[in-house]
Amino acid sequence: MAADLNPLKPKFQTFQPQAIEEIKRLLQSDNAAFFFEENVHARWQGQFSGLLVLISPFILSSVLFTYVRLRSRTVTLDKDNHSYTRQIHTLLGTRVKQYALDDIQSITVKEVIRKTRNSFNPSGARQFEYCLEISLRSNKKYRFISMFSRQTVSDVVLAMQSFIRTQSAN
Repeated sequence: MAADLNPLKPKFQTFQPQAIEEIKRLLQSDNAAFFFEENVHARWQGQFSGLLVLISPFILSSVLFTYVRLRSRTVTLDKDNHSYTRQIHTLLGTRVKQYALDDIQSITVKEVIRKTRNSFNPSGARQFEYCLEISLRSNKKYRFISMFSRQTVSDVVLAMQSFIRTQSAN
């Protein structure tokens, strides 16, 4: 019965058996002082990792949004080299792809229909956007950023088509 009343005997299994053994050893020793040092760094590590898990989706999505939004494209049709060059400028650098002008199969205006819902248009009416698309003979298609004005995109397409026609005539 006396063994059951022992305050140092754990009633439940503990995750720190070394700590219990150390406390027992200190109580049986002749030391008059007891010193205990808590590892505060480990506690902050646990709290920080929990916080990091909670905010990491927001951080990742904002980095991805920034990466996509701060991207620009440059298209160059070069008479001297008879080439079509496209450059994509991002936060991580510039990607360059170069093709011969003869590789361009067509330059067209693509109509994109989007349903938009907002406070001004709660029914979700259709909205038309237009983008320039360059199709290569290798079946690769490159679309550019959509615009609301068909005329603006058409003017660019016509200028590019006339440039290619004059180059192929030469």
